Amino acid sequence: MAEIIPYKEKDLLERIQQSDAGAFETLYNQYRHKLYGFILRLTKSPEMTADIVQDVFLKIWEDRARFSHVQSFSHYFQSMVYNRSINLLKRIAFEDEIVNQLSKEAGNCEESDPVLYNELRRKLRQLVDQLPEQQRTVYRLSKEEGLKQEEIARQLNISLSTVKTHLSRSMTFIRSGLGSGLVIICWQMALQQ
Repeated sequence: MAEIIPYKEKDLLERIQQSDAGAFETLYNQYRHKLYGFILRLTKSPEMTADIVQDVFLKIWEDRARFSHVQSFSHYFQSMVYNRSINLLKRIAFEDEIVNQLSKEAGNCEESDPVLYNELRRKLRQLVDQLPEQQRTVYRLSKEEGLKQEEIARQLNISLSTVKTHLSRSMTFIRSGLGSGLVIICWQMALQQ
């Protein structure tokens, strides 16, 4: 069992910076409930919330070498959670936009069917995960983080035309994958009625 240490933020951050797992566990226990509650209000999904909480703490562990520059972990944490939340909301909005458009194109599915929406969102995430690494990176920077194509080109040190090509190919792949998925889901729903 990990030792319980008094919570002194600066000391704790220094220990985490030195890869002290016990100190990280203390930090995790200090912040996880607040984070979970905040994210759950945004997502309304315990599964998605658990994934985001895990993602935030994984990022904290990966970035622990930067803690020497952190004056207040609370501010650092709030900033990280805010940025991740904004990215999440952008992704959800983009997923909704794609799902709405495909539902209308299919014509025979109820637009407001939550089962269809959840299934299409899951399929969208799967398709994004299947993209080649560079396309996936460009797609996420554009669609999930909201960067402009010029910003992506600068950040990844690639040409603007390469960014446009990656976005075009990723969207073609996603539309194709979601389109066939939508037909299957609508067909299954029609059989159940």
